[in-house]
Amino acid sequence: MSVVAPAVYVGTWHKYNCGSIAGRWFDLTTFDDERDFFAACRALHQDEADPELMFQDYEGFPGNMASECHINWAWVEGFR
Repeated sequence: MSVVAPAVYVGTWHKYNCGSIAGRWFDLTTFDDERDFFAACRALHQDEADPELMFQDYEGFPGNMASECHINWAWVEGFR
């Protein structure tokens, strides 16, 4: 059995509503904490004044630990 690190594809609701899924995959185990992750997301989408992040795809999460607008960061910390 292989273990998949928790990762998310981060776009924004604005881009999605305009017909774009532009974003990037992030391996969540590479961040020191949730604050660093969100800083990277904001830097990625710096073309928007106040990006409303959308987690368009995710892997390595059981059940309801992730959704389009939520990541259970405590679970990510426990994974590490």
